[in-house]
Amino acid sequence: MKVFKNHLKSQHYKIRTINEHCLNVERFIKWFGSTDQQELAQLSVAKLVEYINVLQAKELAAETINLQLRSIRKYYQYLESEGCIIPKIENVKVKGITKKVIIDPLEYSDLEQLYKDYSAYKKQQIEKLKEARLIKASKTCSGTALKRKVMLGFMVFQGLHSGELKRLEINHINNEDVTVFIMGSGKSKARELKLQPL
Repeated sequence: MKVFKNHLKSQHYKIRTINEHCLNVERFIKWFGSTDQQELAQLSVAKLVEYINVLQAKELAAETINLQLRSIRKYYQYLESEGCIIPKIENVKVKGITKKVIIDPLEYSDLEQLYKDYSAYKKQQIEKLKEARLIKASKTCSGTALKRKVMLGFMVFQGLHSGELKRLEINHINNEDVTVFIMGSGKSKARELKLQPL
């Protein structure tokens, strides 16, 4: 398994992904009953379907089973790179995955109104707390409110999602070009967005 792990590292997978693939393969090998590469290369589609039935009996979601199958396919691709003749298992997948479709998403005008309402609401809340003398007129409170307003603005007007916001750093904002650099991830590409005044 160590060699397979190194193989995945050489393909620039993240540590978490590597560990997940290795764990899935270890489970499969334990069920298969052999660690011998030549024996593993004798896997048939029927045998793999048998394994899928075992996973389904555990009431795992179809998406989870497909993730495990992806790990097994990666392992067999590794075996192929080591010179083993591997079975044709690329097309074996569990069907029945339902994708959530957003019905009636908010219109742009609704998003704009949400942004304006949030700003007014936060300002009103801060004023109430100041009047009740629960907080001082400090920079910390207004700074936090401004930070949240900027984050909401990035979501509404730039289309950023929570993962992209989490990775955003101050040095990603270019004041001269009035742009923001959005780091890529496993699911999205890096991009640069022009910041527009409201």
